[in-house]
Parts: sequence; C-alpha cells; structure tokens
Amino acid sequence: RDPVVINQVVCGLMSACERCGDAMRAEAWLRFVETSTSTSSEGPAMHLFAHCWAAFGSLLCQVGRWQEAETALRMALAKGESSYPFMKLTTRATLADLWIHQGRLAEAGRLIDERIDRVEVMRPRARLYLAQGKYDLAAAVARQALRQLSGDQLRAASLLLVLVEA
Repeated sequence: RDPVVINQVVCGLMSACERCGDAMRAEAWLRFVETSTSTSSEGPAMHLFAHCWAAFGSLLCQVGRWQEAETALRMALAKGESSYPFMKLTTRATLADLWIHQGRLAEAGRLIDERIDRVEVMRPRARLYLAQGKYDLAAAVARQALRQLSGDQLRAASLLLVLVEA
C-alpha cells in the first residue's frame, strides 16, 4: 500500500517488460497505471523518474501508441535534464527510434549522436541508416552493436533484423 513501494515495483516491472519486449504484459501494466494512479497534466503520478518515463514511453511504442509514447519520452527528457548523461542518451535514442518508425527521419537524425558507440544509440542509428538506404552503414553499425551485446539475445534480435534487412 506504500506509494513509494508501488512506484518502484511498477517502474521495475515496466523496465523488465520493455527490456524483453513483452508487449502483452506491458499493455496490462499500462492499463494498471492508467486506472490505478492519479493523473495530472504530466501523466500518471507514479512516473516520477526519468528512467520510469523512458521505459513507459518505450513500452507505449511497442504497443503502437505513438502519440502517448512521444509524450512520455518528452517527459523523460524533461525530467532527466539534470539526470545522468546515460539516461538522456538512451531516452533520445528511444525517441529517435519512434520517429524512424513514423518516417520522421530528419528529426530522428538530429537526436542521434554518431560519435557515441553505445548499443542503446547504435540500434536506432542502424535503423536510420537502413531507412535512408545506407545499407552498408546500417549493417556495419548493427554488427558493431551485436559484438558489444555478446550473448544478450533479447536485445540482439532487433539488431539481427536490421542486419538481415540491410
């Protein structure tokens, strides 16, 4: 019943769903969040941390709720402005990935820092190159990210798809 514990548990569960791509369970948690928490102009009250907002936005992307996903990801960026650089980086990459899905390639490109070689950024960068018809670059970035993952099959799946398509 403690709101702090509920916040931590739901944020952790949403992060786990986001990480493994469990869209059905994510949808169930999103329904729980929407019906069990108070809302304000900023959305569900329990999503107080940038990480929770980013996971929430990523989950909304996975279940195809694009507008809500963009709102959540923008909230993550706003809440994470003074957060860890890694959090801002991953949230920007997730927002870029959303925009790539929507065909907003120029906007997505402005969010992706090509100098950063972290897996979280490399997947949307590879997908952007793919969408731009830069197949060799897409394949090279996907391969590099796959080498970094070394055994993380959950995150490797989407990179393998990019590699096959390239």
